[in-house]
Amino acid sequence: KEGQDVTADIAELLWSTYCAGMVDLHVYVPPFVASVSDRPVASPLARCQARVGDVVSTLHQRTLKLGGPIQRGLLSLLDGTRDRATLRTDVLDLFGAGTLELLGEDGKPILDMTIVSKSVDEQMDDFLQQAARAAVLIG
Repeated sequence: KEGQDVTADIAELLWSTYCAGMVDLHVYVPPFVASVSDRPVASPLARCQARVGDVVSTLHQRTLKLGGPIQRGLLSLLDGTRDRATLRTDVLDLFGAGTLELLGEDGKPILDMTIVSKSVDEQMDDFLQQAARAAVLIG
């Protein structure tokens, strides 16, 4: 329409959605990757948080709730030095050493490493993709 200030309308819409918490505005691009590399790297803060709890900060200034000890263990090991095979071995070592526990439906720790290993295999690739989508990976 003639005489309409489209730029002002867009600015007002953007400001309103920002004030309502519907969008975030940044003057920089956070340093995350959207795909999983051969040797994935999670942000140092997320790795540290995964060692002590099940909620980690993303690079979108949000949080990601981890789905249990396998995800916590995997995330804590994502320092770029491990490929998937080594990640699998090292996270199983955390369970074998008792650093992490996978609980059964009865609430008791699962000691059978075959079951733990199968659970790790089932969750690893999906979790790595989830971490990338959530802006937790930096490399």
